Amino acid sequence: HIHYRDQRYKSSPLEVGVEPLIDEDFMLSIAKDVNHVDSLLTNNARIHILVVREDEHGHTHYVGGHFLEWRRVLKSGILGMSVELAGANGNHQVPKGILEMRLEMLPRPRQSCTDAMIQNQLNQERTLESQNAQAFYMYTKNWYEEYKAIRHTSQVVKLYAESERGGMKPVTQYIVPMMANRLLDSPTEAARFVSLFGVEKRNEGSMTGTKEAWWEPHTFLAKKSGQPENHALLLCSLLLGFGMEAYVAIGTDKTGARCWVITKAGKETTFWDPLTGRRGKLGSKQGSSLLNKIQLQTIGCIFNHDTFAANIQKSDRIVDCVYDFENERHWKQMHRLQLKKASSSTPTALGTSAMFGAAALPLLPTVFSQAKSRHDAEDQLEARLREQIEAYRSRDGLSTNFDDQMSFVLSPYLAANESEKLTGTQSRLMIEDFNGCIQRQVPEGHTFKGFPIHINHLDAERIASHHLFKNKSCVDILSSQGDRVRFGLRTRIYAYPEGILSVWVMLAVQMVKL
Repeated sequence: HIHYRDQRYKSSPLEVGVEPLIDEDFMLSIAKDVNHVDSLLTNNARIHILVVREDEHGHTHYVGGHFLEWRRVLKSGILGMSVELAGANGNHQVPKGILEMRLEMLPRPRQSCTDAMIQNQLNQERTLESQNAQAFYMYTKNWYEEYKAIRHTSQVVKLYAESERGGMKPVTQYIVPMMANRLLDSPTEAARFVSLFGVEKRNEGSMTGTKEAWWEPHTFLAKKSGQPENHALLLCSLLLGFGMEAYVAIGTDKTGARCWVITKAGKETTFWDPLTGRRGKLGSKQGSSLLNKIQLQTIGCIFNHDTFAANIQKSDRIVDCVYDFENERHWKQMHRLQLKKASSSTPTALGTSAMFGAAALPLLPTVFSQAKSRHDAEDQLEARLREQIEAYRSRDGLSTNFDDQMSFVLSPYLAANESEKLTGTQSRLMIEDFNGCIQRQVPEGHTFKGFPIHINHLDAERIASHHLFKNKSCVDILSSQGDRVRFGLRTRIYAYPEGILSVWVMLAVQMVKL
């Protein structure tokens, strides 16, 4: 995976091996005019390189990463180099491998840079980065002392988080406003997209502990999984891209520290659960239902890419707080200019000048590797699942007959299920459509049973062995015996960006009981 400013690429998958040959070219647009050497030399955006692997269960794992300083190629226009891929989560000092690369500038600049010019620029930047980081640390230290003088009781206020590279970064730097272009049509769809990312268990420590690390936004997209904090950070970034006033909130639930997203629209405050995609306005029935479901109790601080504020109200209980973040009597803010300066203290793939650009980290569209389209993928999945079901029943000496018309009629119910996950409410009209269709499909005197399952992959064997053959309702359907037994099977794939899939499978049977 490659990320540079508003450009992202990924190589074709390879078989896992000791020394895999990644023989691919990536063309990155560095500048409009390569002959302005000074602008090239001061372009401090790194190229973020990631290597991930996918296991037999379809889960993506982080192998190693590197933020490439590319400007040494300005000396001759071509450069061969070896870079170390660093591990993560406490293993960043242990190289996970060596990546051989060749960099080439096309077209070549008319004026080249000397080693001294390049090294001098890098030294100046490192000095400035160090100074900015130290100045921001002293500012946050004084700010936190002032906060503690106002608020004596313990709250969850997190100013820094350990990155995958091992260093501590201000939490505001983990949010990058993102425009999904034509890949996500609404904030509601963005929330559903984020909720489909895998949730990883925390290894050790808590959100306020020292052993917890947050993934870079690009890494989280490539891995397709992370801890709940990463879900909240990505959802906030996407909502900001849609032009919403959005913040990540850190507080507590019944089990401990918790992250979620807050949006403001005038006087209305809406809470978003990034793990389910559900949302609710404070003070509304839907909002109360959401708070009860995710069991939020207190709020300590909120932040986005250019704002950080800590709660200084007498009560930090969710239902007692005022959510006017500009009100200095209720929230202690950090100075925005200080936050902006801090963004230049850590080199990234965005560069300091692009830190607040809404198109800085693009999403990649989903491509079906074994099918021409989503519809072809659904047909292929259904065919493989039918084979699995026929083999399962044949072991008990039972024949299996599928009814194509009944299978098709199951479609409205799957659409209704995805709609409910997307909007948080069941579509009465879609359920009525399904009921009307199925009632005409099932003859008088017949019994109908059906059950849907939801997964996020297209592995037919895993779907069958882990779901259809283990779920009690599905096993009951598969064991059906009687007269005129007909089975229905329908799959529906909802493709979101980054290869994130919402896959619904419905198994049904109609028969005359003996």
